[in-house]
Amino acid sequence: MGLATAYQIQREFSRLNIVVFEKEKELAFHQTGRNSGVIHSGLYYKNGSLKAKNCVDGRKELISFSKEHNIKYEVCGKLVVAINSLEAKRLERLKENGEKNGLLGLELLNPDEFKKIEPNIVGLKALWVPEAGIIDYKGITNKLSGLLLSKNPNSKVMTDCEVLDYNDVNISTTKGEFNVKHIIFCGGLFADRLAVKDNVKLDMQIVGFRGDYYELAEHAKSKINNLVYPVPNPEFPFLGVHFTRMSNGDIECGPNAVFTFKREGYNKTDFSMRDTVQALGFVGTWRLFINHWKFGLNEYKRAFSKSLFLKELQKMMPTLKMEDIVEGRSGVRAMALGIDGEVIDDFKIIKNKNLNINAPFGFGEVNNTGKINPIVLIENYKNYLLKNNQLKNEAFDYNSLQVRIDKVFYKDVISKKIVFCEGASAKDNPYFPSKTKISNEPLVVPNKGEYLIINSPELKLYSMLKTSLFIIPLANDLYKVGATYDREDHTVKTTQNAKEEMINKLKAIINCNFEVVGQVAGIRPTTRDRRPFLGTLLECKNKVFFNGLGTRGITSAPSLAKSLYNYIENDLELPKEMNIKRYYKW
Repeated sequence: MGLATAYQIQREFSRLNIVVFEKEKELAFHQTGRNSGVIHSGLYYKNGSLKAKNCVDGRKELISFSKEHNIKYEVCGKLVVAINSLEAKRLERLKENGEKNGLLGLELLNPDEFKKIEPNIVGLKALWVPEAGIIDYKGITNKLSGLLLSKNPNSKVMTDCEVLDYNDVNISTTKGEFNVKHIIFCGGLFADRLAVKDNVKLDMQIVGFRGDYYELAEHAKSKINNLVYPVPNPEFPFLGVHFTRMSNGDIECGPNAVFTFKREGYNKTDFSMRDTVQALGFVGTWRLFINHWKFGLNEYKRAFSKSLFLKELQKMMPTLKMEDIVEGRSGVRAMALGIDGEVIDDFKIIKNKNLNINAPFGFGEVNNTGKINPIVLIENYKNYLLKNNQLKNEAFDYNSLQVRIDKVFYKDVISKKIVFCEGASAKDNPYFPSKTKISNEPLVVPNKGEYLIINSPELKLYSMLKTSLFIIPLANDLYKVGATYDREDHTVKTTQNAKEEMINKLKAIINCNFEVVGQVAGIRPTTRDRRPFLGTLLECKNKVFFNGLGTRGITSAPSLAKSLYNYIENDLELPKEMNIKRYYKW
């Protein structure tokens, strides 16, 4: 990772003097030189994630680089094998995910078909992934080092050189002091410690998991042609033990996944007090253990038992025998673990500073957030309903509605109940209880809001920002900025006053130029207590109301709709905080 980064920068800025520090005596001594040597295709990563995109794009660049510089590689393809019906279903979803990520030629094969590729493998079904391959990552690393130095003789790659300390302008190492303008850390197993030293506030930690390999003995190498993987269990963050033909012709079997008591502990009994205390002092580690204790226990058993390791391999190759496998090497994965005990399955990018934003007291980061395009969402749902003949795309005519004790009639439709979901327009519904019986106040209080669309190439904001206004990145340097609140004006016309109010607030938040390119107004169906109301009134249980969701309606509607469905169909009581009856005395 470090040399790839340095090479790309040197290629772009040939006169820039770059120094790469490597604490070991040789390059690619740790994760780069101890992995399976597989060119991954991008099959497993979540569609739309940075890992998925970079895996697919990186595979193409890796092959192109290897061709250009005569690095040993082969696009040999791989089989992902399902050994039971549950895995067979997962295999279909895996194929769908791979196709979404842009993989070509994925094919589901029956046993007769996949045995033509791997005659010794058994299973119910297999997924053929033709774009996977094998490569010499150590050779890649050494080539990058040579290319870096050839592009600028003043640059350096210093092995056996440990970084002792650093600040913004100086790096102190075991081979001297270096004045610098920029520092890039590619710290692998120690990435979190380097980030903390740089005053980055983390809600995650790097936790090491050792992977042990066996190799096929010389007489058994013919049992595997290329790459054979099991179907991964989505509950666990590992791919499972697999067969891998290496670029040197060896066949590796593994790896397992065992918590290691030393970050660079490649032997089964390696131990570091600092690494152990830090890992076990992190709540995320314990949550991972609790959530997957049975999996972890089985992995530990296999780590110390060749027969158990063999038994796992025999699930895909029953003919494999004890004498066919010999103990091989090991590696340690740098797993990024969140405080919830879940593996962070995409790149976690934390930006400390944006000089275009006034934030003297810093930021608080909220994870697992996102945005929805309601126009696209509603249009797709509308098309779904039309396709299933479940939508009348017309203005509702209250005069055509007849509500009786056990039936509701509307034109040619007969039903048990009618649910009114009208938002702020409910004030025009003659059946809607316009005022509460407790305070005689309106049930729905329309609240007008306006927001701006601005163009600002300088802002460079990649996450949503919430302060006195929200700023939401859209695309092409456009941002949504808002919003205002007005309980008096119930029109959907934009106003100059609202525009000026938001511009003045925005100028206090950002320090860069911007242009207003759009303005939108709408009405929120808010309530006095800022909570939704669902349910029926005593005078007629056929009329059901679903309203008051306010600005968060899109995110809360699915859960509330489920509660309302259970209330209507299963007679389950609605929570009192959202029940419309809270506004009435009976």
